[in-house]
Amino acid sequence: MAGWLGIAVGSYNQISDSLHLYQTDEQIMQIEQTISVPHNTDSLALPKAESDMVMQAMARAIERMIEPDLTANDLSRLILQTQLPPAYRNLLSVLGAEAARRHGWHDRIPDLIGRCTNLTLKQAWERWYAQYPASIPHTH
Repeated sequence: MAGWLGIAVGSYNQISDSLHLYQTDEQIMQIEQTISVPHNTDSLALPKAESDMVMQAMARAIERMIEPDLTANDLSRLILQTQLPPAYRNLLSVLGAEAARRHGWHDRIPDLIGRCTNLTLKQAWERWYAQYPASIPHTH
């Protein structure tokens, strides 16, 4: 929205007056007390017209990623050839790595996620992948 309006992105603060956990929330209780998160260097702010074009390109790429006839080579080419601003290329790289994981193309994941220059997104992906590394490929 800030990009559409041509203004700087402001801060976001969330306040909860009822934050609590239950003893049955064991998984949350086991989370590391301190998690080092790299500073997010990307901005998704774009003027409205450019934002519309970028979102259309992202939508086309995502639609292609879920088509039944997609091959591992198609996926790699798609990530390389889709023209997007850097922050959106980073998002597409993460989505490409997830598509590869879901298809069972684990050998393609390092290259796809390696194209992401945003350390915050890379760390989020690596934590996600550590939870679901050997998923069964989709059948169509």
